[in-house]
Amino acid sequence: KLFTMSVKKRVVILGAGPAGLGAAHYLAQRGYDVAVIDRAHYLGGASASFRIKDYIVDYGPHAFHIKKNDIVDMVVNLIGDKFNKVKRNSRLILDGKNLQYPLNIKEALLKISPLCSLNILTDYIYARIKNSVRKKTARTFKDWGINAFGDTLYRLAFGNYSEKMWGLSGDQLSCKLAQQKLLKLNLSKIIFRLLGIGDVTFEGGVTEYYDLYPRFGIGTIFEKIGDEVLKNPANKIYLDAKILNVNVDSGEADKVFFEFNGSKVTLEFDFLISTIPLKYLCEYLSASKKDNLGEGSKRLQYRDIRIIYVVLDKNYYSDVHWIYLLDEHYSFNRLSEQKNLNKESSPEGRTVISLDIACNYNDEVWNMSEEDFFELALGDLTHLKIERSHILDYFSLKLRDVYPVYTLNFEKDLQSVFQAIMKYPNIYSTGRQGLFLNNDIHDSIEMGQLCSKFIVSNKNSDEWYPFISEHIRKNLEGGKNKREEKSCIFC
Repeated sequence: KLFTMSVKKRVVILGAGPAGLGAAHYLAQRGYDVAVIDRAHYLGGASASFRIKDYIVDYGPHAFHIKKNDIVDMVVNLIGDKFNKVKRNSRLILDGKNLQYPLNIKEALLKISPLCSLNILTDYIYARIKNSVRKKTARTFKDWGINAFGDTLYRLAFGNYSEKMWGLSGDQLSCKLAQQKLLKLNLSKIIFRLLGIGDVTFEGGVTEYYDLYPRFGIGTIFEKIGDEVLKNPANKIYLDAKILNVNVDSGEADKVFFEFNGSKVTLEFDFLISTIPLKYLCEYLSASKKDNLGEGSKRLQYRDIRIIYVVLDKNYYSDVHWIYLLDEHYSFNRLSEQKNLNKESSPEGRTVISLDIACNYNDEVWNMSEEDFFELALGDLTHLKIERSHILDYFSLKLRDVYPVYTLNFEKDLQSVFQAIMKYPNIYSTGRQGLFLNNDIHDSIEMGQLCSKFIVSNKNSDEWYPFISEHIRKNLEGGKNKREEKSCIFC
């Protein structure tokens, strides 16, 4: 079959997650013909929602962080008044103690053992003295963490957890991970605040965070966007599709070939927005060129996740949305309770808690039977004082390519990939997966919109990548050291 979209301004979007649908919504509202293609059978990517048995569950769950008003207004206009505004309530288990998150140092020092508290303070003071005498640029995540917090707090709060999360030790991870995950944390400010000056949280004076959560799951946002996009019959959304290749023989991308509903489909376009993992985009481009486009893409690593959902015979397990499991004896990364975001997600007298674990495709955890995976979870549930007798049911979900892994040389590989992609002036890669980022839903929707504005303004992609590089530096990495040279991480 040959599907030719109407006339000019035809855009194909690879990926139906927050960035892809954010782009589709923006372009469709401005008269562009859009087609969205995704390998999954649902909208929302890692931010999808599912009704399984009597329960509404997410991959998480996820919440929409309330940030910039224009993105929030767009989402609220889509879902109307069918949402909850919730004050974020997160905790962490550290040294066996249930503590506030973001970490409240005063609470931590009072609750954990006196010896551990002393070690945290002395290690921090030693690290500050050492850094003032011999300034050394951190190359690894571990170096950055120890320089900033001292060995004890780094190991307890970040080192052990990062090894579980990314499958690598801190000295095998780039300090770039700290820039996106830990940059706002400043222990010296916290210690001053501990003396009564300001607040005592980690994140720069912010003590309360609010999230928006639709009544029927976070995926409702993306289902509503899909409905809006399809109001124009010229627009298409292809789910459960298998992309074969993207034609770039003319020096620009102009056709995508994919399988859908048992047929091979060819779709012509003027612009291509990719929000899928870079390794796949390079495969699709290479399939057309018959060469190794972006050799570095094969070295870019991703972590997958598997989630077990456990049904308990009570209305609530706790009043906490997310509990981060930092201690070494936990196998899983985090416990979540969906009902604290939306009480309609489970029937009266029952609640679903979820435990997620990072893994690699086809490894031992990924391939575990449901029964063995449940037994693995029981070990953590026992530590959390959840008895087997209170468990009514369980089920699990898997998700590929969730977390980009920032290995020591990933930036070099990332640049080689974008140097290959930038040969084609009408291919724009964006979003969490398209830019190899660790960011949230709000950020991804915004990056989809920003990319679309470049297309509306008829700007080629060689202008897009320097722009989004600076946007990431300022908005996701806390700005740029004035002494650093201005550079594009993708160029």
